[in-house]
Order: sequence, then structure tokens, then C-alpha cells
Amino acid sequence: MKRPVFSFGTLTTFPAYSARFQYYFSNFNSNKRQKIMRTINYFLLLFVLIQFSCNKDDTNTPIQTFQGSLFVTLKDPNGIPVQGVMISMGTSSGMTDENGNYFFTDIALTGDDHLIAEKAGYFKGSRRFRSAGSQTQFIRITLLPQEEKGVFASSQAATISIDNKSKLHFPDHVIVYENGSAYNGNVHVLANPIYGDDAQLSNKMPGDLIGIDDSGTKVALGSLGMIALELRSDAGEKLQVAATKSVEMELAIAGKQVDKAPSTVPLWSFDEDKGYWVEESVATRQGNVYVAQLTHFSYWNCDDNYTLTDWTGRFVYADGQPAQNINVCLTLTSLNSEVCSLTDAKGVVSGGIPSGEPLHVSVKNECGEILVFDVSSVSELAAMDPIKINDSGVLEVTTIHGTALQCDGLPITSGFAKVYTGGNVFIFPIHGPDGNYEGSFEHCTGNLISLQFLDLKNGLESSAFTYSTERNMNTGSVGACNQVEEFIRYKITGFGASYNYYLLDVSPGSVTRISSIDSIGVKGKFGFTFDGSTTGNYKGYPLFGNQINLPNGQTGYFLQMNLTVTEYGLHDEFIKGTFTAKLNVGGNGAGGNGDSDVNGTFAVRNR
Repeated sequence: MKRPVFSFGTLTTFPAYSARFQYYFSNFNSNKRQKIMRTINYFLLLFVLIQFSCNKDDTNTPIQTFQGSLFVTLKDPNGIPVQGVMISMGTSSGMTDENGNYFFTDIALTGDDHLIAEKAGYFKGSRRFRSAGSQTQFIRITLLPQEEKGVFASSQAATISIDNKSKLHFPDHVIVYENGSAYNGNVHVLANPIYGDDAQLSNKMPGDLIGIDDSGTKVALGSLGMIALELRSDAGEKLQVAATKSVEMELAIAGKQVDKAPSTVPLWSFDEDKGYWVEESVATRQGNVYVAQLTHFSYWNCDDNYTLTDWTGRFVYADGQPAQNINVCLTLTSLNSEVCSLTDAKGVVSGGIPSGEPLHVSVKNECGEILVFDVSSVSELAAMDPIKINDSGVLEVTTIHGTALQCDGLPITSGFAKVYTGGNVFIFPIHGPDGNYEGSFEHCTGNLISLQFLDLKNGLESSAFTYSTERNMNTGSVGACNQVEEFIRYKITGFGASYNYYLLDVSPGSVTRISSIDSIGVKGKFGFTFDGSTTGNYKGYPLFGNQINLPNGQTGYFLQMNLTVTEYGLHDEFIKGTFTAKLNVGGNGAGGNGDSDVNGTFAVRNR
């Protein structure tokens, strides 16, 4: 917003008042007029100073977004896929399938995003990640089970062993409800440590190894160990540590870090809203453990901090094709602290790392370690662009290409080819008028692969085709004609395209809840409830504020909704039906004057 410009010598800045001032001034002598002018100018100057002090620069640059895709995989610490995890980022969300995967095919990214993963019985997982473009990003998260480590009475002091290395010491009467009110009862301690030598540290930890220190500066971190903590009542209510009180933590130092760990190290807690670690206090080394006072229960982290610098690297195979979805790990040699990130579909990895520190670089995939080298600093690493991965006896690189067709035989113009090797997933975009795709992927010698196509425009997918791998694979022309079996679809009068929602979440019962994310780029959730669990006619209650975002930029509001449930099956059988509704976007309606009609269908398995 432009600030007003004032002229202190005259009143020409306020022309509406000039004439009447001149009238009054004409009745005063020169000295009086000068005194009045000085007084007026004084107040004008005071006014301007107030304006400048109260109105800081409000020309905030809007956050720039771009459309991309994001493939997320959730597993437990044993490597078992976790189904039914709610993945959310901004206004987009979805539920992982039986393989622990969820694919955001069209999602708004900023280049520095924070994704959250939640499921009952697990600590909340999250990932802050960088993206260097619209190509598919890959995220892996290991969800930590909320393991009960002990129970004690809140009125008594207690020591709870996390394992045979780490402990928590609770004074008496320090536990309260989350709202701060007094609590008297049993306290269940849920915990899961992440030690500094854990090979899965980067997948288990929330956010990234980026923190905000006590001066408000964003810094790179090197971890000496973390822990996830929660307190619950017998009824499952969340509990916390009372204000001005604390609980003592003993967190073991990993064997490979014992010779590196300093006598004191900053202590950080994770801010779930910001997606960053925040410096809280200091942990002190006593033998081979760090001792610290915890003022609340969340994720805690013993980390040294470093000047943050951004790094973007590109990895390619010997033939120049991008090396996608490989794990690039950087070890901070001063602490033996490792952090890993996955390359995107273009073979690019991006993030914030310590500046001026020696690093050990290790590139890993499902076959193991495929490239290892050391650099003196990030500057040396940045000069190695691209970084080439050569073939080895363990690693085999396959180039794949082909054409994806719609059911009518015409090329798919918007979609993806998904290759699954048994241990990894690779995504290749289908775009352009010919329906072609191509790319390279690595796998362990002798593997079979499965190949599947997604037609985003029509909401269809192919069957999974199995192939024996060859050096150069031409899959020919394959059709994506299988109807997606679970969906919500509707059309709005005034718009030609259907709205298609996939990967539904259902909560059956006396009140049935069906919801999903938008799968065609409208960038809004959609769902509804109805009061019943059998076939019949019901009044529908739209979720998420009764609204959707329309392609013309308006927001549509469901005014009423009526459903006809034609099937209501038992477990793993279908709930199906149709619905009608009215949609309004204000004075103009969704496609014309007044309210617009909505007609839709839905099908979801009862889980």
C-alpha cells in the first residue's frame, strides 16, 4: 500500500481545506500566521511519524505456488506398510492404501512445504521438504507406534525406563490436563526414541533437520538423538506438564557419536504448526547420556546447530537419464549425524544443510549403497553437477518407454506411468498429444516389475501388467480402461466437466461419513454424512464448510443435499447411491443466475 506524501511547507496536500484556512489566516498578522503554520506542521510531522511507526511495510509478496505431484509412502519401523494413514498438506488430503502409498496427482506446492501423517495408535508423523519444480516428489515416512513405557500415579514421583538406555524422572504433582487444570489419576507414558545412529532417523523424525534458534534465526541441525513423547489418562485424554514444572530426561548417546558428542548441546522441541524444531534450552552430558529438563511433552531433539545453506543436486545414470526416488544421505562428519532425502522424478534433491562442514555422501536404493564419496564442504558438493551413478554388478538400470491409451484407443494426454519393482516405486509423466512416456529406473538383478497407467482426465486406470526386466523395455501401447471402483462424482449445471473424487474414507455406523480429497485439481475436500446404515432416502450433510472451489475462481456452497442409498453392504462390500443438491456462489450462481443443480453418484467399500 502506498503511504501518503505530505508537503510540510504548505497545505496544498489538503486542497479541500485550503480556502477556509486562507480565510481564517487573512484575519491574523504575519507572526500569528507563522506560529499557526509551525503548530500545524508540527502536528503533521507527528501524524506522519505515527503512520510510519504503526504501518510497517504491508506489501507482503503473496506465496507463489505451482502444481506438482507427490508420492507418499508410510511404513512402520519393521518396514510393514501402514494402511489408512491420513496424509494432509494445506487443503489437500488422502488416505494410504494397503501398500502404505498415497499419490497426490495434482497438488499445489510452494517449494518449501510441510506434510502431516496421522493415524490412531501412532505418533504424528510429518515431513518438511523442498521441491525444485513441478515433477513428482517422493516422501517416505516411518510412523512410530505409541508404545506404553509405564504407568504411575500423578500424586507420586516416578522413574519410567524408555528402554535399557534412556529414562524419564517425574516429580510428584507435576501433571495436568492439556488445558492446565489439575489432574489426579494414572499417567500413561507413551514414548519412542530415535537414536543418533538409527538408519531410519530421517524417515522417523518429524519435519527436517532445520530449526529456529533462540535468536529467531533458521539454522541447520546435526542430531545426537530424539524422542517422541506423550502422556495420557486412563480415558485416553492428553496430559501435559504443569506450568513452571519440568520432567527430567536422560537420553542415551549413540555408540558412533560417543567420541563426537559435546559436553552441552542445544535442546529443541518440534513445533507441529510451523514444521520446524524450536530451540528451548540446553542438554548436559553426563557420561553417555544427555540430561535435560522437559517443560512439555512432544518430540524432543538434542542437536548442535550450524549456519544454514541451501543445496540442490542432480543425480543421473550413466546414460544421462534422471536417477529418481533414490536416497541421498549426507553425514556431518563432526557429529556422525546423517540426514537423507529422496530425489524427485528429475533426479533432483534439494534442502538446507550445514555450511562449510565436511560431509560424507552416500547414495542408496533398494539394492544397498550404490555411490559413496566425501567432500570438504557443500561448495565442493555443489560443483559436482550432475552427479553420475555408474552401473554395477548389483545395480541394473532399465530404460522404459511406451504409449498409454484411453479406452477409445486415443492417447492419454494427462496421466502417469507407475513402475513398481517390489522394493521401490517410480513415476513417469504422460503428457503431450501422443500419450508417450519414458524414463529409467534401477533395480536389483533378476527382478520382475509391474506397470500401471493412470488416466487423470477420465479417472481411469489400467490393470497392473507384469514384465521381466530388460536393459531397454518397450511396453508398446497399453490401455487404461479399468473403472476406479471407489469414487464420488457429480456434475453442476453450468459446468461441462464432472468433479471426480477418489481414495475415499468411510466411517459406517448410525451416522455414515464418506469423504475424500479432490482428484482433479479443484483443490478442495469433499464429503458428506447421512443418518443411517441401510438402503433408503436420506438428507445429506456436506462436510468441510459445505463448500467447494470452482474452476472459475468462485467458491460454491451446498444449500441442500438429498441422497438415495441403493446398496449398504457388510464389511468390504459396497455402499453405493446417488444424490442431488443445490449449489450457490452468491448473486451469480455457479453457472448463471440463482442456484445451480448438482447430480452425483458415489461408491465406497465398507471398511
